[in-house]
Amino acid sequence: MATELVELGNGMVSLEFDPGDAPDVKAAIKRLYGAWTSEKHGVDTTLRFGGEQFVLMQEWDEAAILPLSMAGAEMLRVLKPSLADTALFESTMELSRAVREVQPEFRPPNDKNLKSAG
Repeated sequence: MATELVELGNGMVSLEFDPGDAPDVKAAIKRLYGAWTSEKHGVDTTLRFGGEQFVLMQEWDEAAILPLSMAGAEMLRVLKPSLADTALFESTMELSRAVREVQPEFRPPNDKNLKSAG
């Protein structure tokens, strides 16, 4: 998942992502801030989560979430690393599946495997 947090110079930010990654972004928001609500207004959508309000814009081949407050900007700064963790987890699982195709007995290491190997 490719996301970018763009600093806008006035203390505000824009969280930009591929529209195909929207389900992952929504899942990360729900994990950190609970449920969200949305209202469509023409081409833009108003989002509400964590007690703050945001605008979701979808233009060309990118989507962006823009906060309407400084508190919302800080929430997006906290959210961004969570999205990277999700992408890392997904790529690790993808690699694990690929290795198992070649080597079916492969199991990713975990505490139990490490203790029995030592």
